[in-house]
Amino acid sequence: MASDVQSKSPSHNPSDIARAELARWRRRLGPLTPEQEVQIETLVTSTATKASLLAGRVMQSLIENRR
Repeated sequence: MASDVQSKSPSHNPSDIARAELARWRRRLGPLTPEQEVQIETLVTSTATKASLLAGRVMQSLIENRR
């Protein structure tokens, strides 16, 4: 039975996740200048990093409150 799941484990690096999502959505953005592409990648990467940091803080708080 063939599987569509990749054997490589997924990345947990926010920058890698952001780039993968941007690549997935790139076609829907239409034509962009190189400057626009850089700005969008910066925005998406920054957002993913902030979300990751926030999630880490929430998880840490939950762990500390269990004690």
